[in-house]
Amino acid sequence: MNSLRIAFVVPSNLFFAPFINPYRQLLAEQGIAHDIIFWDRENKAEELNNGIAYRKPCARSSTGKIASYWGFTAFAKEQIKQNNYDRLIIFGPQVASFLYRFLRKEYRGQYMIDYRDMSFDQTFMYPFRKALECSALQVVSSPGFINYLPKDVEYTLCHNFDGHKISQNLERGLANAPTQQEAIEVLTIGGIRSFDSNSAIIKALSNDHRFFIRFVGWGPEEENLKQYAKDHHVENISFEGFYRKEEEEDYILASSFMNIFYNRYPNGDAALSNRFYNSLLYGRPMICTHDTVQGTYAAQYGVGLAITDTANLGEKLLTFYAELNPQQYLSQRATLLQQFVDDNILWERRFIKFIGL
Repeated sequence: MNSLRIAFVVPSNLFFAPFINPYRQLLAEQGIAHDIIFWDRENKAEELNNGIAYRKPCARSSTGKIASYWGFTAFAKEQIKQNNYDRLIIFGPQVASFLYRFLRKEYRGQYMIDYRDMSFDQTFMYPFRKALECSALQVVSSPGFINYLPKDVEYTLCHNFDGHKISQNLERGLANAPTQQEAIEVLTIGGIRSFDSNSAIIKALSNDHRFFIRFVGWGPEEENLKQYAKDHHVENISFEGFYRKEEEEDYILASSFMNIFYNRYPNGDAALSNRFYNSLLYGRPMICTHDTVQGTYAAQYGVGLAITDTANLGEKLLTFYAELNPQQYLSQRATLLQQFVDDNILWERRFIKFIGL
């Protein structure tokens, strides 16, 4: 076992943080132990052998959120001091911004930043820029974010997927080409957010029994969407709540489309979501937003339907399947996944250099 001590600082529940898995997998392969300082903001009592949890909710208001992040970063700073880590992996601009003075003084050149969501760094860029300047590695999860970040920094892409699963799929010719089912199932799995876009999907397919709408997971809009479905007497829908990660594959393979449609806003336009990667990994076409990073990939590679709104959504889904060429879908999907694998090979090299191996 390597004696290097590494800490992840993750400002979310672990359920919402599958993006840490490529790092954990690589460290495990190198025999390097690590701790995960994380924020159980949803009071889910998540446990992990090497987890250090901060168990307080995050406020909803803008000023309240800032205070909540301040509390988490103060907790993280104290844990870092107590454990005297050799390297830090900082997830998110909020944590980097709040800790920038400490990082510059105590960990200059010994920490990296992984950028996965736009936040108040876009309004208060100074502390985040200062944190970037003294970091050894700057990682982004989507090329779309680079347009919003300082230009004088070299960014490295790290895609959120299990590299071994992707390689296995590529080697066996990418099984699981989509096939039309009796009832086309539209699956929203993971964090249940964005009431407006999800309720629009529900409305568009409501009580059209050619379709079944399934929500699996939990999040801030889950109860509101349940109430919306109840108020509008939607029958072709289910909400199945929290699930274990080992159940995820079965849910996805049982579906026809994966819903990653969002209303337009900068972070949603720029991001690549967990569902985006799962759509590609398991061969289930995505429904996503036109003229976003996800929508551009979907349209360019034919791996999903990019829409501007949900008008005539049912007919568009049926047309997609009617015109689908399964072999062409598999080929284009493989091309895109190989591009992402190549990106992650570069990330792996740079990450190994960062930890000093």
